[in-house]
Amino acid sequence: MTASHRVGRILRRYRLEHHLSQEAMADLCEISTRHYCDLENGCTNPKLDTVERVFDALHLSFCLLDRPDFHCTEEEI
Repeated sequence: MTASHRVGRILRRYRLEHHLSQEAMADLCEISTRHYCDLENGCTNPKLDTVERVFDALHLSFCLLDRPDFHCTEEEI
């Protein structure tokens, strides 16, 4: 699984746990809704500064990228 897919899984889980829409998440992260959707779906290879800005806005740690519960199989990608 790529880092962009792990980022997407983290964002999706956060969004669902906090009962937020993708638009609300984009607003929190100060990015466009389209860009947020691409991040959540793993459709883009985000720049490190974008991931950092998004994680900072949501008070998330980069350590989440290494947690096994955010990994998936090739079939899920």
